[in-house]
Amino acid sequence: MKESKIARLNRPHGRRNLLLLALAVTLFWSAALLVGGCTSDPANLVGAALIDSRIDTTLALVEITAVEAFSGIKVSDANEKITESQTLYLGTEKNTKASFIVNFDFTDIFTDEYPEEIFTEENIKTVKLSLTKLVPYKAIYDSILIDPDTGDTTTVHVSTGQPLDLIYFVHELDEAFDPLDFENFPASVPPFNSAIINQDFQIPNTSSEVFLNLYVSDFLRWVNGRTKIGLLFRLGDQSDPGLVGYASNELTTFSEVPLLAVGTIVAPDLIVDFADQDINLQVPPAEDTTVFEEVDTVPQTAPAAADTFVLRTGLRSYPAIRFDLANLPTNALINRAVLSVTNDTSSSYGPEFSVMISEIVGDVMDDPSYSLDVSTVLDSTRVYPLSFRSNLRAKEDFVIEFDITTGIRRAVNRVNEEPRGFLLSGVEDKFVFPFGNLPPDLTQPGFYYRQLNLLGLNDPDPQHRPHLKIWYSVINDLSGGGQ
Repeated sequence: MKESKIARLNRPHGRRNLLLLALAVTLFWSAALLVGGCTSDPANLVGAALIDSRIDTTLALVEITAVEAFSGIKVSDANEKITESQTLYLGTEKNTKASFIVNFDFTDIFTDEYPEEIFTEENIKTVKLSLTKLVPYKAIYDSILIDPDTGDTTTVHVSTGQPLDLIYFVHELDEAFDPLDFENFPASVPPFNSAIINQDFQIPNTSSEVFLNLYVSDFLRWVNGRTKIGLLFRLGDQSDPGLVGYASNELTTFSEVPLLAVGTIVAPDLIVDFADQDINLQVPPAEDTTVFEEVDTVPQTAPAAADTFVLRTGLRSYPAIRFDLANLPTNALINRAVLSVTNDTSSSYGPEFSVMISEIVGDVMDDPSYSLDVSTVLDSTRVYPLSFRSNLRAKEDFVIEFDITTGIRRAVNRVNEEPRGFLLSGVEDKFVFPFGNLPPDLTQPGFYYRQLNLLGLNDPDPQHRPHLKIWYSVINDLSGGGQ
């Protein structure tokens, strides 16, 4: 007996065919309605104007280079004094020079484990000074190459671009120093004996964990004096140029040092190897600090910023620029806006970092002292964060653009009573970002010394000057909505 048509349609396969047929009919009539309205009416454009297909043709671009005001602002932080920094610096950069000094206290060095009688020239094999470079300043790393045919491996030393050959000079200070004398910059190193007391001062050192050989006789003189002594660390003129960072006695961010043996003191310390002891004696520093002997000048005014201006972390200095927005129509609908600056990659330096761009109010930007406390940078009523750029590389990133769309929209919509400038800063750790979108910095701007030397307000190439690029539509020019 043959199966009826109704029965066939009630089978699963039959029902699926019916549904596909119904869907095809529905789509056909939906398309017909969209094109021509109701089937009894002639084709027309009812509803078509709800979609403006010509919006892209109304976008205009204006580039604004006219600067109303400029400020190079020194930012201070009472909680991050130079003498309390987690980083010590040696070396030279553009118009910048740094050394560091360390005190060691021998007033109470003898213990039950290390009694006075073992401190003799015959019983001490070596005395070394240990320094630990921070991770970004590693000069080389090992790359393992594998031959695909034989499987043999070859180790190749790859340069990171950091100073490689460093020649260390260690001098004894005339007396131990007082850290309070080195809270400002630039500063002079304290008086010292010109004799170099490390035996290996002529040998270039490339290591991330530095060991310098001292004379046993000098160490015993310090021990027998039972007092506090000071040492000065400098790099010789034959060293590769560059500013190099080392762990200080205040280091708490241990992710910034390489993996080291258990018990390693990452700060500058003395390591004494005795002939009759199973373990070495480690003498930690009592105090240490960087002495910034020279610090590059930061342009503070527009005339001074004609050729270059500076964004610096460590010894913080943040530039602020206010532009003349008169050429932007008052009825503009802002699509996108960026602030473009050009980095002089030949002279900028320092580890990668994130840079914030913010609105800054006039009374802060135009303060004739050109200085502010870091708490002001964190006050959104005076410095309003807009966006940030992460992983900026001082030696590689040339043209750097910051999204300021929100800031220009706020200006057009008269959100603020007075025009505001734009501040470039390091990303302070107390900034709050929407949706958990945090920059990848592990440390605050006071931790690492970085400097972007940016091409100035009167650079010969207008595209290298700081300028705004704004894409907008004039509201009256927009078509659509059936008008």
